[in-house]
Formats: sequence, C-alpha cells, structure tokens
Amino acid sequence: MKRLTFLSLAAWIAFGFSCFYWIQIYLAGSIWWVFLGLLLLVTLLSMTLGSTSVRNMFSLPGLVFPASGVVRILSASGYFLSSMAGLIKALSLLGLRDNSFLIIPVLAIAFVFAGVAVDVFQITD
Repeated sequence: MKRLTFLSLAAWIAFGFSCFYWIQIYLAGSIWWVFLGLLLLVTLLSMTLGSTSVRNMFSLPGLVFPASGVVRILSASGYFLSSMAGLIKALSLLGLRDNSFLIIPVLAIAFVFAGVAVDVFQITD
C-alpha cells in the first residue's frame, strides 16, 4: 500500500476543491464543466495509476506531435486553476465580512497546490 505523504494528502485536498468548483460551474449552467470534467478525469487517473501510465495511454505511435505532453500540461493547469477557484469559492461561502486576512494563507496554499499540480504530473522514469 502506498504511504500517505504530505503531498499526496495535499493532492487529494486540491482534487476535492477542484471537484467542488466543477460542481459549481455545472450548477451555474456553464459548458466549461465538460472540459474541466475531462481534465479532472485525467488528473484522477494520474493520481491513482501514476503519471507514466497516463503518458503511455495518450502516446500514439507514429505521431510526431506529443499529444501526451499537451494533455498533461492542460490537465495540470486545469487542476491547479480549478483547485484555487474552488478554494476561493469555498472561502467566499463562509460569509466573513472581511476576507483581507486570508490573503497570506491563500497565497501559501496556492504555492502548495502549484507544487502538487507539478508533482502529480511529473514523469518518473
């Protein structure tokens, strides 16, 4: 069984915020929920199976254009942006009068989520 480390725990927390934002844009009636859902599916596969397996799924023999690299970059970007948007949306639902004291913690969490997004899609060969 894989050991639970800080980055894997942060990856699952970021994935939870991403799913929260995905549900929010679905309920808002935006068509972007389809695109984000596909990116989150690739993220989930990368978190459970590993980034190397996901790379092998999207690599097509004889194709000069690296499709797996584009899919990984899009998924990592969507994962990071949707997790940050979900975090900010969740914080706005708290109903606090003044959110200015949350700037430093949100910036620190942004650095952690960015590191997690890079780590989830890092190829280890």
